[in-house]
Formats: sequence, structure tokens, C-alpha cells
Amino acid sequence: MMAVTCGDVYLLAQTVLYIVGSLAGMAAIIPLALAYSELGGRCLLNAEVDWKSSTRTLTYGESSMCTFPMWLFVFGTFVYGAVLAVSHARTLWKIRQNPAIRSEVWVVPFLMINGVVTVLLFIASCIISVGFQKFCSSVVDGAKDAGYEYLVKRCVDFEKLTWTQEGTGWVHDGGKSIVYLTFAQILSWACFLVWLIQTMLSVVRLCRNIKEGTTGNTRTAADMTNIADEEPTA
Repeated sequence: MMAVTCGDVYLLAQTVLYIVGSLAGMAAIIPLALAYSELGGRCLLNAEVDWKSSTRTLTYGESSMCTFPMWLFVFGTFVYGAVLAVSHARTLWKIRQNPAIRSEVWVVPFLMINGVVTVLLFIASCIISVGFQKFCSSVVDGAKDAGYEYLVKRCVDFEKLTWTQEGTGWVHDGGKSIVYLTFAQILSWACFLVWLIQTMLSVVRLCRNIKEGTTGNTRTAADMTNIADEEPTA
């Protein structure tokens, strides 16, 4: 029976985290995309409401405030996470067949990519949270200052009213956009947390490999060799 090493456990844990990270990214895309499409491709993040106008004018935020997080969730978490989950699962299977390939498993390249993804997810989550908070403040505080507190007591009350887009005269209601953005905010931070743990686990694996490579271990950690000369596994 093949002996299970600590490295195998780390690799299995990362495989599971890649699956969870991919699913978390997909989950975060859905409510954000629904909020964006429900308003005809307009973004409520950082939007501002003019309560002094008789038609309640709404100035939308930049589209990039919504599209950047959406594209990041699609390619940076869902697609990338799925590819790495398959790759790591394949490596675990190959290790069962040939334990000697443990020394060929890469860590540094994926640590660097995971670190970049984690930083970008933090930025995207901040964009969603700050942009959503700014919009809600404009709705609730603006209504109070303009004497419309009887219409809007909470941000979700925005969905009950009709609004006119500044510059176009397009009249519409809020739909379910506030509910969607609330879920998008929660799921984006959950996704960030998963990828943060993934990155931390990559650091632990790297430190373990370095320790093994400097304490007379008989095998050489692949992360301490020229990766261009190695066939990638995971």
C-alpha cells in the first residue's frame, strides 16, 4: 500500500480548494450579472440619486465597476480554478501510480498566480462593497435630506420606485437589483476568503519544500530547480 505523505495531504486540500474556489466564483458571477442585465447593462455601483428632481434622476456608475469583477470571477476564479482542480486531481492519480513524481510537482508558479488572483479578488470585493455602500447612502440619506424618508427607509426600498436615467430620460424601476447586489457582495468576499486560504496553503507547501531541500532530504524540490526543464504536473 502506498504511503501517504504530508505533501499528498496538502495537494489533496488544494485540489478541494480549487473546486470550491471555482464554484464560489461562479456563484458570485450570477447575482452581479443579474443586477447588471436587469438594468439594461447599467451599473448601480457608485451610482447617485438626485432626489431634488421631480422625476428622481439616477446617474449610473461606470460600467467597468461591474464588468471588471464579473470578468475576474469568470476567468480568474471559475475557469482557472476548474483547470487547476483537474490538473491537481490528475497529479494525485499519477502519484498513486508512481510516487516518484512527487518531486516534480510545481508550487512556485501557482503560488504566484494564486497570489495575483487573491489580490485582484480583494480589489473587486472592495469595488463592490464600497460602490454598493455609496449608492445606498445616496438613496437613503438623499431621501432623508430631501424630505422623502416616507418613501425610502432602507436601500432595498429603491426597488419599489421608478427612476429616470439622467441624460436619456429612460424610465425604469429597481427590479431586484438591490437583492442581487447584496448577494454579490457576500459571495465576492466568500470567494476572496477561499482563494486567500488557497494562497496561504501554497506558501506552506513552498516552505515545506524548501525545508526538505535544505535538510538533507534525498529528493530535490522541483521548486528549487529550473522549471523550464521539467514536465509540468500540477
